[in-house]
This record gives sequence, C-alpha cells and structure tokens, in this order.
Amino acid sequence: MLWREENMVYYLYRFLNVNNDILYIGRTNDIKRRILKEHFTDNTHLPKECYLETEKVEYTEIEYESEEVAYEAILINRYRPKYNIQFKDEGKFDTNFPEFEWREFEWEYDRQLEFLKKKKNDVIKAADIVEYYISQSDVGIAVTGIEGIDYRVPILPQSFTLIAGISGIGKTTYMLNIALRNARLGKKVLYINLKDSEENLFMRIISIDSGIPLKNLAMKLMDEQEWNPFIDCIKQFMNLDLLMYNKNEDYWKLEKIMTSSLQSNADLILIDDLQMIEYEKSNYVKDKMDYVLKSIRAVALKCSIPIIGSYCILKNQVINRTDHRPILTDLEYDSLFKYADNIQLMHRESFYSAQAEKSTTEIIVVKNMVDSKNFTQEVCCVNGVYAGIKNE
Repeated sequence: MLWREENMVYYLYRFLNVNNDILYIGRTNDIKRRILKEHFTDNTHLPKECYLETEKVEYTEIEYESEEVAYEAILINRYRPKYNIQFKDEGKFDTNFPEFEWREFEWEYDRQLEFLKKKKNDVIKAADIVEYYISQSDVGIAVTGIEGIDYRVPILPQSFTLIAGISGIGKTTYMLNIALRNARLGKKVLYINLKDSEENLFMRIISIDSGIPLKNLAMKLMDEQEWNPFIDCIKQFMNLDLLMYNKNEDYWKLEKIMTSSLQSNADLILIDDLQMIEYEKSNYVKDKMDYVLKSIRAVALKCSIPIIGSYCILKNQVINRTDHRPILTDLEYDSLFKYADNIQLMHRESFYSAQAEKSTTEIIVVKNMVDSKNFTQEVCCVNGVYAGIKNE
C-alpha cells in the first residue's frame, strides 16, 4: 500500500492577461504561499513583465502529485504560455484528462493584485503604500512568547532583530523558544544554527516543548510519567513547519546561508550565531560583519519577513563591570547597531553569583524600532521555557 500524507493537496495554477490568454502555468502544494510569498515578491524566477500583464490568477486542485506533474507538462505543451520555458517542445500527448474546475485565487484584500504589480516597478506612490498598510493584518509579525516584549517590541516583517549576550547566557535557548512558538502559530520557520548538531538542537526543542529535563532526554532516563508527554510532543512536532539548516559542506559560508534562506520561503528566519558566518572576499572582520548584516537585511526586505540573529559579546567587556549587565557599547562593530531595528541584550546574574536566582534572566531592550524608550524585562526560564515575570 502506498503511503500518502494526510490532507496533502496539490494545485495547478495559471496567470491570465486581460484577454484571458494564459501567461504562465505552474504547480504547488501551497497555493497561497506560492502566490504571495514567492511569485509576487522579489524572490521569483519570472520576469516582472509577466506579473505586470497578469489580471487574474486561477487554480485547480489535483489529488495526486504524479497527476499534478503530468498535467502541468501537458497543459504547458498544449497552450504554450508566454512565460513558461519547459515542456514547449514538439512532444505529443495523446491522452485524455478531466475538465479542470478553475477557481479564481482570492486575494487577502481588495486591489491587492494591483498593489503587488505596482511593487514590481522601481517607484511607488506613497498613497498606495498607505492603502496597503491599512489593509494588512498582523499575520507577518513574529513573537517571542514573552508578553512584555511582544507588546512593546513588535518583530515586524522586513525587520532585523539582534539578540546579544556573553557565551553561555542562554541565547540559543531563547532563539529556540522563539522558533518553536512561531511554528506553533502556523508559521514556516527556518532555524539556522552554525555551532550545534541537529540532534542536540532537536533534544533541546523537545525539552522546551514537553517540559522534560534536557539531561533526561540526552541520557534516555525518562520515567513513566515523562514518556507520554514525550510521545505526544513528537506527534505534534511532526505537524510543525520548522526547518533546520543542515551543516553540509561549506555550511558557514554567507552565500550558502543566503541561498538557503531565499529558497526556504520561510515566514521567519533565525540565525545563531552571526559571528560564525564566513565571507571570503574580506580579510577584515569589521568589513566582513558589515557585509554579512547588509546581506541579511537584503533578504528580510526581499522576502518581506522578519529575521532574528544572535551575537556573542566578549566576556571580558562585562565581567569587570560592577553589575555585569551588557550595554550597547559592548557590541564590537558599528554595523551591529546600524543594521538592527531592534536590539535585545541578555543578562543572568546567576552566571556570576551562586546566590542569585538561577531561573531569572533579564532581557534589556536597548534599541526599539517603534519606541525610543529602553526597558528591561525579567523572564523566568525553567527547563528551557521562557516566560515573562515583570517589567522595570
């Protein structure tokens, strides 16, 4: 018996011009993401002329992937759409296929297609941007899951948020919390970690989600009360659209990371740690970091998504300070401040004092794109799960 993923739906879609001529035919298993997150952004392979000529987008559902692939080739071969390249040879398909029920793609708001076409031009009217802003929901906003942070520091589409702190302070755990929370909200999340193994990260995510101590998972010493939550967590985890970056050959190179980011079509990207990214064309760390951050900002703008990156502050810059709290000038390079819309610094007093509360972490907001006021949010971290305590 062939296995088929439950609830998987396949689509054929087509772009039509004002005369109902077919401009392009394609296929996908997520029609909304394909149209809104790929085609009508800068992350597309088609020329802008195709979109400027498009007056209508239609789609039809196909039950099986093999039929989807075959029907796409047959339809392209038969109708010869202007902007398709493949399958327009002299091949003949002597086969019958059903009458497709083409449905018009439903845009999220009135005149959305018109606005997206205008964005393909080099300039756009301010009035069109205002109309677009008013019509938008908060669906593109990412969350940390900490109410005091999310209310005052929204992580908006096209923004770059920097999370910084000394090594061992809990940046990766915080980033994993953010990745998991957004995936649970139905977002497609790409988590790029350049220092830990995928197996280690998987165990940490399961620990965060199930509440099972990481030590028990790593040593496989779970008791009877922990097995059921573990199994339930695994089942739920299979339904999340959480992507992990594979550490294949040259995984630390900027070009490969940017390519993977663009191809992921994610709603949110997290990069941990930024200083491990390599850019071979620059021998100077200062220039390298500037180019790396500029490239990350370009991806956020191109894909209209938020990106969050973590950075490790040198320990000797804060260890001799009386209160041990990191400050903005601890960031080594101007580019870290220049290209970040939001900056959160992490501090845990228990890192320096055995008498301090071990579960308490401070998140110090020193740059906020929507508010000039800095503030500190105390959070509690138990078994890797972050939760807000109070604001100062």
